[in-house]
Parts: sequence; structure tokens; C-alpha cells
Amino acid sequence: MRGNPNLRVSEVTNLDLRWEKYFNAQESISVALFHKDMNDPIERVVQPASGTAGNSRTFQNADSATVKGIEIDARKDFALNDAFTRSLFFAFNASVIDSEVTLLGGDSRALQGAPEYSANLILGYDDINSGQELTLLFNQNGETIVDVGVSGQPDIIEQPRLDVDLNYKFFISESLTFRVKIESLLNPDIEFTQGGRTFQKYNTGQRFQAGVDWSF
Repeated sequence: MRGNPNLRVSEVTNLDLRWEKYFNAQESISVALFHKDMNDPIERVVQPASGTAGNSRTFQNADSATVKGIEIDARKDFALNDAFTRSLFFAFNASVIDSEVTLLGGDSRALQGAPEYSANLILGYDDINSGQELTLLFNQNGETIVDVGVSGQPDIIEQPRLDVDLNYKFFISESLTFRVKIESLLNPDIEFTQGGRTFQKYNTGQRFQAGVDWSF
């Protein structure tokens, strides 16, 4: 990674319109429209070089960009007993994003770092009496330019994949919590393409974390 002392500070104008409805303290739904106008957006680009130097990155300003889209957010709880001490819950967040960068010469493309869409789903179980909480998290993003190609080189694009994580918490006391997290349950391939061909492909394997939080 190399710095660029000639970068200019980006200016961003944000416009947001949001509608929200709350059914109770836990359940809600919201819909938001957003629009961003950006002058001199900063993007990460691939260094135009050969050999190992060709893998280095730097940053540069584009001329201008716009980002617009819609976001939906919702949560619904399902009681498993009359006291509502045991429940299942469903939470969902999704965005559809349309981004455009204006280039010199009048050409355009998507903004670096802005996916075509983003979706998150959480399925959870809460048991207040036993102090246990279990959540299953799903995440997927659309195609995303991670590095802009310069000097005629194609952009490097991160391909969509489904990530699934599992979290468990046991509240032993008010100050002590035992937690377990398993990441990348499906162990998907992480793939980057350039010009329609695979640029890099790997997987991280499943990752396991366990620990105790103590508040005092």
C-alpha cells in the first residue's frame, strides 16, 4: 500500500428520506431512500507496474460520483410462552445500491467499494430465564469493485458469497457472560476477478472463538 500526497479532500452531500413504524419495543420496520453527491471521491487503485510491484495499491481522486438506493430494515419477534421470556426473533436488513463515477472523457462505472446490493438476515432465540441467547447470521453482498484498474487495466471485482456465522451467549450473572462464536460456517470461496478471469481465490476456513466477558 502506497500513499498519495496529492489527494484532495472529498466533499459529500447526503440526502435521506426515511419512514419508520414501531409496533412495540422490539418490533419495527423502516424504509429509507438515500442519495449522495460526491466531489473528488477517493478510490483505491492498482499500481500500474509489473511483477510484485503490480500487486501494490494506492489511492486517487475520481472526478465525481453519485450513490443512490433504497434500504429496508425490519424485526419481528415470536413469543414461545405467555410471559414472553422465551422467544424467536427475525431481523432483516437489505439495500439496493446504484453508484456511478464520472471519469475523464465522459465514461462511467460503479464506485469502488460500493456493492450492487447488501443483505443481512438474523435468526435468533432468546431465553431470559436461563440467560441464553443463540443467533444465526447470514450476509451477502453483490459484486463490488475493490480496486480500480488504471492505464487500461480492468477493475478487480469481489464476487458475491454467502457468509454464515453462529453466536451463542450465556449470561452467567449480571457481570459475567460466556460467549462462543463460529465464523464462516459454510467456508465459502472468496474470489476476486479481473476482466472476467479469476485474479485471486481462497477460503479462510471456519474460525472458532470462545471467551468470558467480565464487567466490573
